[in-house]
Amino acid sequence: EQVAAPRDLSAEVAIWVQTMEPANVQIAYAPRDNPAARALTSTIATAAVTANTATLRAEGLTPGTRYDYTVLVNGTA
Repeated sequence: EQVAAPRDLSAEVAIWVQTMEPANVQIAYAPRDNPAARALTSTIATAAVTANTATLRAEGLTPGTRYDYTVLVNGTA
């Protein structure tokens, strides 16, 4: 008898950012109805060689849930 593998019902989103100059960027995000559940993406350094861009991934999202997010540049919103 075959048993179906458990499905991962979490989701992720990629957020592309561009800074005016090289900087460390990160996204803070939380479900709109539960801001205390705030999570952070990894910090990525932007650089002139990539036009000061970065793609950050918010992971562990619940499908159908609305999220608020803030872009942090060098730790500041």
